[in-house]
Amino acid sequence: MKKILFCCWLYGCSSQVNNKNFISGIYCREVTNEYSIGKDTLVIGPINETTYSIIHKATYQRIKERHLLPPERKFEKWTASYDEHNQTLNENKRGKIFLFDASKDILLVGSSIYKKIK
Repeated sequence: MKKILFCCWLYGCSSQVNNKNFISGIYCREVTNEYSIGKDTLVIGPINETTYSIIHKATYQRIKERHLLPPERKFEKWTASYDEHNQTLNENKRGKIFLFDASKDILLVGSSIYKKIK
């Protein structure tokens, strides 16, 4: 019984470490709908053991009467805390939760899916 508990504990620790190691990187998503087209990029890196820097860059073009308007750009910098229990990043300013799936190389933020590219 002790061996089984130890194995479960060891597996839980290793999956947390693997997921935590997966966090740092560059994530992208493309958006296309009837109102705009664009691209979002998130650059995530550690500040310390439990805090991460997230840089959000977005470029998009609004669509008005079937014509693309000039590109618009957005740049934001956020700080997030790592929640070891849930294995998520919790952004402090706006309350965003970043959920990682290392097996699929993706990051989920609400209903948005970002693909890890680096």
